[in-house]
Amino acid sequence: MQEFSKRVSQKLSKLSDAQIKSLMSELLGENAGYEAIIESLSTGLVIVDKDWRLLKVNKAAQRYIPFKAAPDDDGQPVWRLIADDDIARFLRDCGENERTNCREEYTLSTSGGSVRFVDISVMPLVQQKELTGSIVTVDDVTEKRNQEILLHRMEALAGLTNLAAGVAHEIKNP
Repeated sequence: MQEFSKRVSQKLSKLSDAQIKSLMSELLGENAGYEAIIESLSTGLVIVDKDWRLLKVNKAAQRYIPFKAAPDDDGQPVWRLIADDDIARFLRDCGENERTNCREEYTLSTSGGSVRFVDISVMPLVQQKELTGSIVTVDDVTEKRNQEILLHRMEALAGLTNLAAGVAHEIKNP
């Protein structure tokens, strides 16, 4: 796509108005397709520039991360837009210390009173071999954590059952 855009820009003066309109229409359609893909992901994406100002946030990230208001680019670092203090502190630490390739897990309470577990990762955003920002991914790991808790409880119950069986055996056969 980038190579195609470069060739078109070099020949732009030679194109007719109809050809330019056709190209623009094609580019807008392709851009809309990419936008639909990003919005359809179940993984939350928060994309920031070098100064950690918000460039893009998808719907999943808005569901998982508690933002103070509708996330829009008002020139502030992204951590000032996030209502959860722990997540904001993590992102501020990553931004101020230029940390990438880091990950943390957080427990959040929803408005309905349920508990959600989210896994937040920060990765570098590289364009043309240059660091231009960061990509923050947010995954809902609630089901995984609930399964782990259930498995732990089942293991504890199995251990208790074995202990009770051993005690009953010893009582019968002193």
